[in-house]
Amino acid sequence: MSQKQNKVLNKINYDSGQKTPSGTISNDECYTPLQSIIDEIKNYPSSYFFKKNGLSPFDWDLFSDHPEIYGIKFRFNENGDVDEVVNLTCDENNRACPCETDTISIIDISYDNNAKKFFINDKEVHGPRCNFIKAVLNYAKIWKPKSWTFSGYNPAKLQGIDYKTYDYKDFDIVITNPAFTCIKDFLNKLIQSKTNFIILSDFLSRGNPRVGLHLMLKECYLGFNIHNDIPFENWDIQKMIIVRKKKIVATDWITSYKDAEEKRVKSPFKSGIKYEIYKDDYPIMKTVIMKDGSHPIRLNNFKSLPDDYYGWFFSSVGALDSLDGTNFEWYGTHYTAWHNSNPDKTPFDLSKFENNKYNEKWQVLNGKKLFNGIIARRRK
Repeated sequence: MSQKQNKVLNKINYDSGQKTPSGTISNDECYTPLQSIIDEIKNYPSSYFFKKNGLSPFDWDLFSDHPEIYGIKFRFNENGDVDEVVNLTCDENNRACPCETDTISIIDISYDNNAKKFFINDKEVHGPRCNFIKAVLNYAKIWKPKSWTFSGYNPAKLQGIDYKTYDYKDFDIVITNPAFTCIKDFLNKLIQSKTNFIILSDFLSRGNPRVGLHLMLKECYLGFNIHNDIPFENWDIQKMIIVRKKKIVATDWITSYKDAEEKRVKSPFKSGIKYEIYKDDYPIMKTVIMKDGSHPIRLNNFKSLPDDYYGWFFSSVGALDSLDGTNFEWYGTHYTAWHNSNPDKTPFDLSKFENNKYNEKWQVLNGKKLFNGIIARRRK
């Protein structure tokens, strides 16, 4: 993991002593603000959710008064009202039981659609704490989903429902904020199962194969709210409270849906700059040769990309804020294994590298090492 990436994880690590479901030390399971969730999901048509079975598998702290509840399933009627709330259990190996025939209601949970209140064993409870539950209930009357399951794994108590135990083919859509240390495995599971999803990722993962490679291969897309600083809240297990000190982290919403991507395609980036007039302002990176024999130019800022330039250019992953996969083709410079495993697809001339193997040593300009970025060009 890169030094920058570690800094991101450390920013949201409050020394809670918890471990993520993947077993790593850093605690990066945080409370995503409700408004951040709403700002993203409001952009998608209700047809994506209509009569669908949804899942949010990274939410273990559902009710503050009942920490023993690690999973619940809402069943909705045709009007989008909650018809039933089932308390999901898990076995001794923390394997989930998401199917109706496998659920066991240990504690009776109900929801008053009019009062919008929860009751456990006929007693009103404060909650839910989980903002993803609040977001789904907020849109249930519009979406009219069939069901939605919320569950999670408490890394402090080593109890709950681990995200790895689900068969994601059983669900139509997943909306969640996964622990960032789990995102590689989690995203692979979603893509392999061909389940639709809208999930939160840290911004720097664009430059890493764990997320960026899937974006490059168009196996998923950036959502509407990207390169967005989100104030997280974290859980202090020693004090058993939500830490109110905000941890600001740059994030991206990643999705299987093309809606945001198609919006960017319809509004292609234009800088108003002419290359022939300002070409002396763009350093040529002669340390690397593309298959067409050219060298990429270096952009200090993607917004300085000339409108009349169709050659290769190097830029930061921030360029993906405006760059789309229809008007541009792009490749991550840090996806080393992919470039070497796909000599017919990589844009680099591998014969010009040592031992005919792609490496990142070329990312130097005037003796200074550059950040991990992208190589891209406009499609003619």
